[in-house]
Amino acid sequence: MMEKRCQKCQVIKPLNDFHKLTKSKDGHQSKCKDCKRQYHLQNKERKSKKDKEHYQENKEEVKKRTNQYYHENIEIIRERRKTYYYKNADEIKKKVKEWREENIDFVKNRKRKKYEENKNEILEKQKEYYKNNRDKILQRDSDYRKNNKDKVANQKRVYHQRKKNDTVYKYSRLLRDNIWSSYKRNGFSKSKNTEEILGCTLNWFFEEWLSNKYNPPKTHIDHIVPVSLAKNKDEVFALNHFSNMQVLDANDNLSKNNKYVSLSGLTKVLSNHPNPSTIKKIVARSEIKIK
Repeated sequence: MMEKRCQKCQVIKPLNDFHKLTKSKDGHQSKCKDCKRQYHLQNKERKSKKDKEHYQENKEEVKKRTNQYYHENIEIIRERRKTYYYKNADEIKKKVKEWREENIDFVKNRKRKKYEENKNEILEKQKEYYKNNRDKILQRDSDYRKNNKDKVANQKRVYHQRKKNDTVYKYSRLLRDNIWSSYKRNGFSKSKNTEEILGCTLNWFFEEWLSNKYNPPKTHIDHIVPVSLAKNKDEVFALNHFSNMQVLDANDNLSKNNKYVSLSGLTKVLSNHPNPSTIKKIVARSEIKIK
């Protein structure tokens, strides 16, 4: 076995104890791994600062070099990462969990952004995965319910208890279904959360805008300008704004259907909607009766 003397500690060691360096005569660095490790620990902060400065000054060059190295050694890197993960799985999982808990808002926003940017691709992959693994997924769900009966029962209990005691929660679920259906009927998918579409919080919507008058099934939430008049997704979004919604007696709503728009209701919409010109365009194009 070939050996060499470490220029730091002066100990003769096998070549395997030295990091590789292609431009040196023997293909290895002059200082052994132990000395390099010790130096790194003693100068960690200073080295970290120096590395950051170097990166900022040579960002594009570093990125290019790193990218090139990755693609030239992709299989070796993947295998190395896999080996490291298996050796340190518990510690890695613990650190990841702690980091997620400390940065929960950042994680949620990052996930939402990624989903919005790649929605069609993600949905297509989910659909394909379900199609190819349907039996496996159904069996997994069934096994989970069998093995976690108490947990599942408790979740259902909490859900029904909350529906019973929290009217805003109960009605917000109905509203979400209502808005989702308005997108679905027009051939689109609901890609924003309910409060984003409404333009207000759910509490404010039910308590202030509807004045706590919503009481299903005796009353309905009615779209003053019918969503069926929308021609594209942006118009569906505009017609689901809180200003285009009102509480109507169930019978009145069913008799109204999509036959007309009340003048007082339309005036209220135009006074409170952030894009009244869009509402005017939809109404004018449809030639729906105003009375």
